[in-house]
Amino acid sequence: MAMTFLQLAQKVLGEEKQPLSASEIWEIGTSKGYEKGLGSKGKTPWATMGAILYVDVRDNSSSVFTTIGTRPKRFVLKEDADKFNAETLPITKTPTSIPQKPQFLEKALHPLMVYYGFYYLKAYLKTIQHNKSDKKGFGEWVHPDLVGCYFPFSDWESEVVEISAVMGNTAVKLYSFELKRELSIANIREAFFQAVSNSSWANEGYLVAVDVDIEDDFMN
Repeated sequence: MAMTFLQLAQKVLGEEKQPLSASEIWEIGTSKGYEKGLGSKGKTPWATMGAILYVDVRDNSSSVFTTIGTRPKRFVLKEDADKFNAETLPITKTPTSIPQKPQFLEKALHPLMVYYGFYYLKAYLKTIQHNKSDKKGFGEWVHPDLVGCYFPFSDWESEVVEISAVMGNTAVKLYSFELKRELSIANIREAFFQAVSNSSWANEGYLVAVDVDIEDDFMN
C-alpha cells in the first residue's frame, strides 16, 4: 500500500509515543520497513522528511503534528503534545573537545563530481585552480570549483546536426559547480552567493555538498 512521508511520520510517532526529530523518525521508520511503501528514489529521504514536516507544521492549520524543543526540534502528534514539554527532552550537548580536522579535503570531492558529471549529466568537467588566479584574494568568488561542458549534438542524428550547423546553433550547455564538504546554517549564505556569482555565465549552476544539515533553522 502506497504511503506518503507524512503518513509514515504519523505512523511512527503514533507507535513510539514520544517526540522525535525528523532523522529519528526516518531511522525508526526504515528499521520497521515502512519506507518501502513510499516509492521514493531521492538520495536524502530523511532531509525530504524533515522539509515536509516543517512545512506541514508551519503552513497547515489542521496538521496532526506539532513541534517541541529546539536544536534539534522534535515532532510529536498534537494528541500527545500535552504529555511533554521542552524541559523533559534530552539535551543535545555541545562537544567540548577540540574539533578534529575533516576526514577529507574539499579537493577530494572533485574526482567524484567529475564521475557524476560524465555519467549522469553527459558533461565533461574540469577543476579550476583558484590559487593560480590573477585575483587570488577573490578567486573563490570569481571562479567556480569546477566547470562543465555538455555537447548535446553527440546524441543527435546526423540530419539534426546538419540543420543545426546551417542555423548557426552550437547547442553547447555550460555548467558551474561550487563544492562544499558540508552545508549548514553557518555557511549556507556564503556558499549560496559563491555559487550565484560563479555561475553568471553558465546555463546551469550547482551548489554541491556531501553532508547537508537537516536542522530546522537551516531547512526553513
